Amino acid sequence: CVAVDDLEVYLKHLLPKIESLSYDAKLEHLIYLKNRLTSIEETSEMKEQLFEKLESILIIHDASNRLKPAKYFYDRTVKVFEVMLPEKFFIPQDFFKKLEQLTKPKKPSCIPSIMGNFSATHWIEIHHFTATVIAVC
Repeated sequence: CVAVDDLEVYLKHLLPKIESLSYDAKLEHLIYLKNRLTSIEETSEMKEQLFEKLESILIIHDASNRLKPAKYFYDRTVKVFEVMLPEKFFIPQDFFKKLEQLTKPKKPSCIPSIMGNFSATHWIEIHHFTATVIAVC
């Protein structure tokens, strides 16, 4: 038996087939990966390979409503880009709103008071807890 961690599963199995998932499912997996990868301080070959694969995922709708990879867009925080480029070259604000919706914890109706307001970094743990509670309800 060989131990396999979650990042290896993403690299070898999920990311090569991620385009077959629904849009929301893709976003949820990317949120998980972002949280997971930012928690790893050291640079590793696997981390670099994951970033390379993530660059090409079609995940953000452009001004024509076509899906594009994140690398297609310019960084709005770079002043020269903001001044010189039209709005269509930046990630639309709707994308960030959608991410915010997905990172907010879900509150099952059978446990309205215990979920409270958790940060996005706790979302994965909350999701597993919620699934268990819903199964019991």
